[in-house]
Amino acid sequence: MPVLQQIFLGYGASGGSSLLLDNLTGVALAYSTRKLRTAYSGSALRVRRSNDNTEQDIGFDGSGNLDTSSLASFVGSNSGYVVTWYDQSGNAVDATQATTSAQPRIVNAGTNDTINSKVSPRWTGGSQRLVFTSTQSNPVSVYMVNRFNSYAPGAHMLDGSTISPRMLLGYGGSTNYQLYNGGSALTGGTTDTTTAHALVAVFNNASSSLSIDGGANVISGSAGTNGRGSTIIGAGYVSTGFDGWIPELVCFNGTISGSDASACRSSAVSYWGTP
Repeated sequence: MPVLQQIFLGYGASGGSSLLLDNLTGVALAYSTRKLRTAYSGSALRVRRSNDNTEQDIGFDGSGNLDTSSLASFVGSNSGYVVTWYDQSGNAVDATQATTSAQPRIVNAGTNDTINSKVSPRWTGGSQRLVFTSTQSNPVSVYMVNRFNSYAPGAHMLDGSTISPRMLLGYGGSTNYQLYNGGSALTGGTTDTTTAHALVAVFNNASSSLSIDGGANVISGSAGTNGRGSTIIGAGYVSTGFDGWIPELVCFNGTISGSDASACRSSAVSYWGTP
């Protein structure tokens, strides 16, 4: 495989000729519109088209990108919505949504929703949300690529679907991000609506933290001891839906290592064009 293609897909992020997840430890679940693990043989997404509500799995092309040819052939000039986001970790923790009005979009009237020309699920607020269940005690770590389109109080990228345990990563008002895990709501950092960012969050009581694009922690402190249970992607538990894009999400058992965090960020720069 040519070197440029290896870099573009995130190959060799930890020094080997493999996909991102192959070199990470303690991965609990992983969603993306690109292929993340060499041994993964399933699809990326299950998509519903708007004209007749027919559903179809969409996989990857030969380069590990979402198979946009199959997506276009299936959806046509209609809109497409994500029914299931398949877990590539091997743990079968798929994120799903059976209610059609609550499914995030991926094709808008024949045009793919994208971040930096890469296809991404698009949440447009309201009730849109995908849900997964994977119970875990602290510490829990999260790597995510996201971009805001607009802000609304309580519109989070991740939140618990029950009041406890409730693991929250999202918008904290003004221009801040927020972390919460049953303790204090911690806010910090600067959000924007023009750029995709790679976030690395650790939920671990007094050692909770959030880093953006590999910089110093913009949030540090005690977020609580809840851990994770049933979790929403793209909406807040008690409020409105997220307005923006989330193309990639990986959750880890335990505190993410420095080398794994660096591998995720480097891969996000190469593929998603984060800073």
